[in-house]
Amino acid sequence: MGGRLAGGRALHVDRQEPEPQRLRPVCAAPHGPAQHVRPQVPRVRRRHLRWHRLPGCLAGRPRPLSRLPQGPRRLARPPARERTGGRGRDRRRDFQPHRRLPGQRRSCGRQHGQGSHHQHGLGPRPGDQGGLACAEPPGRPARRGRRAAMTVHDVIVVGAGAGGSAAASLLARRGIDVLLLDKSAPPRDTVRSDGLMPQAIYWLDRLGCVREVLAEAKGCIKGCDLYLHGRHLLTGRFPDDTPYPDFALLVLRRRFNEIMQAHAVASGARFAGGTAVRGVARDGEVVRVFADTGRKAVEHRARIVIGADGASSVVSRSIGNNLKDGVLGLSVRTTYAGVKCDAGIRVYFNRDYFPSYGWMFIDEHQTACVGVGCAVDPKFPPTDNLGAALRQFIDSDLKVTLADARRIGPFSGGIAPHFRPEAMTADGVLLIGDAACQADPLNRGGIHTAIESAFYAADACRLALDAGDFSRAALARYEALWSAHSEPDWRTSEIFMSLAKNPGLKELVLFLLEQVGTLGEADPRFGGFASGVFSGVVSQSSWLSVRALSEAVPKDPAAWVALLRENSKSKTSITAGSVRLLAGAIASAARGGAGLARRPGASLDWALEVLTKAFTFADRRLSAPRAVASPEN
Repeated sequence: MGGRLAGGRALHVDRQEPEPQRLRPVCAAPHGPAQHVRPQVPRVRRRHLRWHRLPGCLAGRPRPLSRLPQGPRRLARPPARERTGGRGRDRRRDFQPHRRLPGQRRSCGRQHGQGSHHQHGLGPRPGDQGGLACAEPPGRPARRGRRAAMTVHDVIVVGAGAGGSAAASLLARRGIDVLLLDKSAPPRDTVRSDGLMPQAIYWLDRLGCVREVLAEAKGCIKGCDLYLHGRHLLTGRFPDDTPYPDFALLVLRRRFNEIMQAHAVASGARFAGGTAVRGVARDGEVVRVFADTGRKAVEHRARIVIGADGASSVVSRSIGNNLKDGVLGLSVRTTYAGVKCDAGIRVYFNRDYFPSYGWMFIDEHQTACVGVGCAVDPKFPPTDNLGAALRQFIDSDLKVTLADARRIGPFSGGIAPHFRPEAMTADGVLLIGDAACQADPLNRGGIHTAIESAFYAADACRLALDAGDFSRAALARYEALWSAHSEPDWRTSEIFMSLAKNPGLKELVLFLLEQVGTLGEADPRFGGFASGVFSGVVSQSSWLSVRALSEAVPKDPAAWVALLRENSKSKTSITAGSVRLLAGAIASAARGGAGLARRPGASLDWALEVLTKAFTFADRRLSAPRAVASPEN
């Protein structure tokens, strides 16, 4: 049987029992007669030629150009009689085009006729029949030992979440060549609605995409309800005297991701989805990014790489960070539909699953995101898994609320590290968001902290690119900006979390929380201050400021009278309330001391940890350098 290749060269193939029109994969193994080879098809420009006839043995009816053979790497499936193994699975290594036999040389892609010998050492040897494919066009000299030219981007952003998309947008709008990589080809699909705190809305406004987010909002929340042991304790409002808006939004997470990615692309960034990054390495003046796209290994290069790939950051591990070196915030959540209650945010505390706490975000369509979260420390491992804690939370605190609702989403987990990594920058590398462990330790908020850090990182990258210096010293402005504007509140929240994570102090923490909630309900101004600190709208370091506390503490005696009456059994006697309040404080402190005494070794380590963090915070506040100017983006 014979055919004719492009250029007029004859193709001779000897086959037993030929099957017309059937293609066989090329096989270089010497275990049988040579097989039929897919002929080379001349490359044509689609806009000039929409139909093309196949040459030689494949001549027949015209086919659209999109149906032409796409080259030697798309090999036809071997015939059934040549497959071995159970259930039709091909177990012969020679029919796996992405693997080579021992001693077999790599294919270079070009068609070689009978008896030809390619100088690459990749074609058939003299005496062999058939031919191998070679990617080199005919007549081009061999390129041996020379690396092909590769595009070097200015910045590669790994991770297209809130922080990564924001960084790509800020850099691309200034004309910087940005490549945005994400392991998910489409945006992450989820049915849950996530809360965007006022800080996130503020940064989205500065980014320029707040209108799109507002259009997709499923609820506008003006406050948060606090429950303790199933009893409503406080309705906190977002204060209106801060730079942030006085409301939060509930947005479907999938739509939020789509908006952020679309804004990055509209700003000029190039998005490559379905790219799972495996590692980064510094190579001279560039950073090499190794990734997988499907089953294909790819490599990208850039002058600067921004790691925004979350808590399990590959970029963070590549620069030497240990991702399990401190406290981790874990969460498990699910979604319910048909919830019979008003839209809002609810937070639940209960001694049965403390130090875990529960939450429920209800949007205007009666869909609720329900979950529990806790801080996990190696010194105090959780006694039960969070899945069981979530079921207990639903069966106890939400039994009435979710009586007529139905669950429409699976249990899904999340993780957020709450410790300072060893390095936030390296030569040509920056970490932002959860990759840099920047989520708020007090309220677990990560969206607004990621977008804020993106502004600082974009400013540092812009200056480094202008100077042509991509060393760690040149990128130090990023850490300076974050330390000046965000670190004080982050370290204050870290101290609060360290106090609350010790299970021995459970009774004392819940007692103090009950008194603060009761006083905040009696005095709306103090309630707004407490709610603002917990949500991060008010600086968390205000709790450690005597001036801020003196301004926030209720001045009206009626608020204190209401607190004392609430602690009495009759809810009316001030004297009985005072006695019960004092007795409760003493009993809670005694139970806390007994809880610490049960584990003296772990408690001693915990006390040293808290003191160390307190001294570190005080030292940084006292030795803080002159304020660094905010980024211009």
